[in-house]
Amino acid sequence: MRKIMIGAAVSVCALVIAAGAGFFLISQKGGMSGPSHGVIVFVVGEASVVKSDGKTAPARPKDEIVSGDTVKTGKGSIVTVQIADQGNVKVNENTVLAFTSVFDKGRTGLVVSQGSIYSKIKKMEKSSVYEVKTPVYVAAVRGTEFLASYDGVKGSVNVADGKVGVVSSPKAGEAAPAAVSAEEIVSAKEGAVVFAEKKASEPDVQRYSLSRAQMLELQKHSMYTDVDASAVDTATKLDSMKQELQKKESEIDAQITVENNMSPLDKLRRDNRPLTMVYLRDGSQIAGSMVSQDESNMRLDTGEGIIVLPVAEIIRRMPIK
Repeated sequence: MRKIMIGAAVSVCALVIAAGAGFFLISQKGGMSGPSHGVIVFVVGEASVVKSDGKTAPARPKDEIVSGDTVKTGKGSIVTVQIADQGNVKVNENTVLAFTSVFDKGRTGLVVSQGSIYSKIKKMEKSSVYEVKTPVYVAAVRGTEFLASYDGVKGSVNVADGKVGVVSSPKAGEAAPAAVSAEEIVSAKEGAVVFAEKKASEPDVQRYSLSRAQMLELQKHSMYTDVDASAVDTATKLDSMKQELQKKESEIDAQITVENNMSPLDKLRRDNRPLTMVYLRDGSQIAGSMVSQDESNMRLDTGEGIIVLPVAEIIRRMPIK
């Protein structure tokens, strides 16, 4: 697992702009006009919408979502919200998602206090922003697909496509950074974990590469964000769409089961990676696929992660069929 240091927090009024290798944070001025609401396009199970005045009602397709609304889902329930021209967000089970702003002058701000959401956001104008906040991190994008989660202790971001800028949430008295560095960008097929409580010697954020099973899980989420309001504008269409998505989800679950039952070396073989058995001076043997080697160290992918072996400790290597 690769680790990086993350700087101070993103301010509430931050706009993320892609420029070169990084995402730059600037105060929002002006913005684009357009519809300042979302619409629920898909509901599975029991879910509710809490309006800004505190009134609660069941979540139903075609219901509008505006700034100040909160969507709550129970066990096994799903809600997909189409946000104007920005894209869709899937609210997963056991989640509390507050819409602090919904395409307000091009800005959408979401707060996940519990659970997870999957966002599929189109490439946006420079005057637009899409930001997801949790108690431990802020994620800002300019067009991407990603899963944002918070379990009460740690938050995670898994990126299916594009890039996400991730910084730790603001602490009392902290100032917002002038920019997010390239090291604070999580790219496709990567993930990041942010801890609420950490040891002094640990970085705020830990990054890692997503496994094939994790990417398949993201594919399942993505299906529900492809739903368009026009495709489910009647009860018959909605029921048909539910059946279609459930069938596709079962097919992906079968692939995940196969993936999880494969041995680490079989996963490397499937990817046509040459395998090597490495014999060490202490008598141990480690199998894997060599990633790189210099005068000091060899990096070996064991199928469960990349380890570093001192060259001085290696006595021989033999290919594995």
